[in-house]
Amino acid sequence: MFERTPLTGRPGAWLLLALLLIAAPPAAAQQGSGQLWVRAFIDRDGDGVRAPNEPLLTEGVAVELIREGVVIDSARLTPDSPYASQGLVGFQRLEPGEYTVRITTGALTPTTPDSVTVQVSGSGLPPVVEFGGQPPAEPVADEQDGILAFAPQDPEVMRLVVSALGALIVAGLVAGFGFLIYLLVLAPRYRAAQAQAKRAATTTGSMRAVMPRDAAGPSNSSR
Repeated sequence: MFERTPLTGRPGAWLLLALLLIAAPPAAAQQGSGQLWVRAFIDRDGDGVRAPNEPLLTEGVAVELIREGVVIDSARLTPDSPYASQGLVGFQRLEPGEYTVRITTGALTPTTPDSVTVQVSGSGLPPVVEFGGQPPAEPVADEQDGILAFAPQDPEVMRLVVSALGALIVAGLVAGFGFLIYLLVLAPRYRAAQAQAKRAATTTGSMRAVMPRDAAGPSNSSR
């Protein structure tokens, strides 16, 4: 009959146990024949389904492989990845069972679940998890807002914009006031001057002009 000896108070036993745990292969080591893949794409329309015109992602995607609540492996999609051109991140040599993949990306907003649980078997086609991400939407200015829709948020720049708008408004008012003065004052005077000049140039006949010698009488040469 064996007697169970507690490890309490025996530092040597604790040291031996720690060495055994360090030397033992980790639980995350996989020796099976199963596979699991994640394919990432840019979901332009945000419907969660890859369309033929939506490109695959080749970088910026990180995937964690979880089993029984423990992260057992991780991979990152980079341009140097073996299957980057196909947008694939893969895990191989998996033992049959249930796995969860947790997908993260910093530049895109997920349009599909970022945590998916799948069943892996040692035969047949491996499961492929589709992950879609949508780029941030570019701000679109409202047409009703006019020029103020594009005003920056910097207070100094805003001050310059407001000053420029004020100067344009003042210039427009001055130009309008000047045009009004022209219509009410200058234009009538100009028309009156034109009419007077026209009357002065008008003649009533074609009489020959009288020269000073004609007024002195007949010439003495006939005497």
